[in-house]
Amino acid sequence: ASEDPWISITDHHPAIGAGDILYGGANFGSTHASAVLPIHDGANVYIRVKQTVCHEAAAGQGGWQLVRHVGPGNSWHPATDQLTGSAVYGTPSGPTSSEAWSVKFDLGEVTEFLFSTGDCQKWLMTKKSQVFGWYSNTDRQIEASSLSDRPYEARWYRRANNKEDPWITLRDHSESVRDGEVMYGEDKFGNIHASNVLPIHNGADVWMRLSEEGRKQQEGCLAAREGRDGWQLVRRVGPGHMWHPATDQLIGSDVYGSPEGFNSTKAWSVPFNTLDYDEFMFATGDCLKWLITKKDTVFAWYSNGHRTIESSSASDQPYQARWYRRTNNREDPWITLHDHSGSVRDGEVLYGENKFGNIHASNVLPVNNGANVYVRLSSGANKVQGPCRGAAAGEDGWKLVRRVGPGYKWHPATDQLTGTDLYGTKAGPNSSSAWSIPFNTVDYDEFMFTTGDCSKWLVTKKDTVLQWYSNGHRQIESSSISDKPYEARWYRRTNNKEDPWITLRDHSTSVPVGEVLYGENKFGNVHAGNVLPAYNGANVYVRLSADANAVQGPCREAAAGKAGWKLVRRVGPGYKWHPATDQLLGTDEYGTPAGPQAAEAFSVKFDDQDFKEFMFTTGDCSKWLIATKESVLDWYSNANRQIESSSISGKPYTARWYRRTNNKEDPWITLRDHSTSVRVGEVLYGENNFGNIHASYVLPAYNGANVYIRS
Repeated sequence: ASEDPWISITDHHPAIGAGDILYGGANFGSTHASAVLPIHDGANVYIRVKQTVCHEAAAGQGGWQLVRHVGPGNSWHPATDQLTGSAVYGTPSGPTSSEAWSVKFDLGEVTEFLFSTGDCQKWLMTKKSQVFGWYSNTDRQIEASSLSDRPYEARWYRRANNKEDPWITLRDHSESVRDGEVMYGEDKFGNIHASNVLPIHNGADVWMRLSEEGRKQQEGCLAAREGRDGWQLVRRVGPGHMWHPATDQLIGSDVYGSPEGFNSTKAWSVPFNTLDYDEFMFATGDCLKWLITKKDTVFAWYSNGHRTIESSSASDQPYQARWYRRTNNREDPWITLHDHSGSVRDGEVLYGENKFGNIHASNVLPVNNGANVYVRLSSGANKVQGPCRGAAAGEDGWKLVRRVGPGYKWHPATDQLTGTDLYGTKAGPNSSSAWSIPFNTVDYDEFMFTTGDCSKWLVTKKDTVLQWYSNGHRQIESSSISDKPYEARWYRRTNNKEDPWITLRDHSTSVPVGEVLYGENKFGNVHAGNVLPAYNGANVYVRLSADANAVQGPCREAAAGKAGWKLVRRVGPGYKWHPATDQLLGTDEYGTPAGPQAAEAFSVKFDDQDFKEFMFTTGDCSKWLIATKESVLDWYSNANRQIESSSISGKPYTARWYRRTNNKEDPWITLRDHSTSVRVGEVLYGENNFGNIHASYVLPAYNGANVYIRS
């Protein structure tokens, strides 16, 4: 019926008489009209338009900014920037302008796009990450649209060499072109792609905004960008299609460009291999993608290996991602938010080198305003590095005696840490060149081995180092990884010039992860390459510990001529024992008496002296013993002889010694039993220029040996 529909408050028939009819058509009269229209001043019809995201944007709500418009014609946007925001044309004049226009926009301030028709009948909202990247008829996620308030996918196009791309559509591209559901295109493209939608729906608009989620994602990175929380910007690449020009594999030695801040369009890098830092932040220029990781996590060799990310724009909890840092790949390392393969595709690569391009760069750098590298020394690191920093400042009795700079070879020394080598010019703990001063005549009982940046260090006893061992357990007193004593397997072999190898953990474990702290003979390989370039070289410190001062007291008194002691015989820090062959009777005389630190051997006659005790000591006083004349001057072979006191005991005890009638090298005076002492460098007396490990384990490293007598 032409008068339909009949809209009434109550059922149709009762409503006629009651005057409850609200709508009828075709000029229908009768009581349907007369019972209501004359009485209630006629009747009206209203409609209400559903308020969508598009209407909010058009009303200036929701944080949306209109950046591009095309009017109701038959060709798409004149832009050819593939939505990167560089195209500028026309006069900005609102979402219903008849003319096309575009303003420059910063992708660093965008996390979401809204594409809409001018009448808001058709629209879709999507994340920036879904728009950018290269794809061809590929599923991209739409967060919400005029078709659905739930996320779904549609096939779009954004090809590198197609100026009309990207094609943003409500549904898959092919059906959207046919049905007038194309929301975006470029290069004034016409055809039904434009004519099926633009003339009918008052053109099309592009809106952008930084979502609340995006603001939260930026928080961790913004502190670095603003120079807060200790972060320092050291490297940048601009929003182009190639990664950093650097080829130093993040060591920090490459220098290029002019430092111009986090928004620079040009690539630049400052040296940071001598900076004290233990954390990296890798971030896009817009701060929407970033991660924090430890320096140690980056500096090893790995190929698609799991590496720990401390926190990131994707998670505030530690997690792992597969990265690459291979020795012969100049584009490495690849630092990514998630596993490498997925991150390349999704524009989540945060670092690469050697001007590498491909989608590794193009999916992220043009979209996210390039990328930045920040470094800092974390608050936790300051505590861990404390002992090393004290040593570097000359505190706590430490003395710097040897250094190698941030290169690819270990110390030039070949003295196996006995302290006899002298080379270079002493220049402090940050010197770029290698140097060493003699320390074999220095009184010390502890070593500290450190990296130049103090991130890795260990303290160990002199006696622990200066023995012979091959993959043997050695005690570390404390280190950057433990404040309690523990053991690690080291090497110090007699015929290996690169030894000793001093490492934070077992040698085999430490070499691949950059935890080697000492090596010699300019040894290279990963032993050096994994640590020296990245950690500002390495240093060697020595000191006499507080405990040692107490232990060495009696020897130091003797050296000072106190407590009745008289120096009668000395051998210097070489590889042979005393030239004497008098079996300690005191008849031999040679050399020139020159004190307890003399480099040359000497002996004075003492067979005519009235004395009751001997003291046998190393030149540095770290090892000594007192024995009676009777205990020494007898004939014995591997027999127990009484020691009155020593550097290892304040009470009398016995040790097995030798003094045989026909052995010119006798007597052998040792801190413990002869067989034990020879092996561990505790021989304190021998004759007849005897060498072997009886001498080499003790004389070079402990500044020779002295003999004192007293009545």
